[in-house]
Amino acid sequence: MASRLVWLAALLIVAGFATQAAAKDVCLTDQFNTSYVFRKVKKLKAGVAIPLTEFRLLVNQDVLPIEGTAMMKTDGTVVVGMTVHGLGTAQAADVLVRWTAADASLAGSGLYDVSPLDGPEGGITFTSVDCGTVAIP
Repeated sequence: MASRLVWLAALLIVAGFATQAAAKDVCLTDQFNTSYVFRKVKKLKAGVAIPLTEFRLLVNQDVLPIEGTAMMKTDGTVVVGMTVHGLGTAQAADVLVRWTAADASLAGSGLYDVSPLDGPEGGITFTSVDCGTVAIP
């Protein structure tokens, strides 16, 4: 009986570390020099949607919350959508963004729509960056 408990405890510990190891931080920048930080992004698998949360860091160091979703298609491409909440600040409005990425780095390009949500304002391109280079205020 004690042997089984030891094995069960070991299994739970390994499973806990495996879950943590599967999640990683992903950071992006766009052509407007704005940074996007997504913490603990789960591993993408074909046909499974994962949540994206954290924040957008504007050039003036304002921080805005993000909610989004990423999903890998069977061909390996990733479709991503997010809402950046402007929270009524003078510098930022709510923004909807949709883009396609080639892989789990989430780097890719698409369109953005600024509130009022009346159609795309233009294109946006995301580049993957090392999260250590994103200065968080």
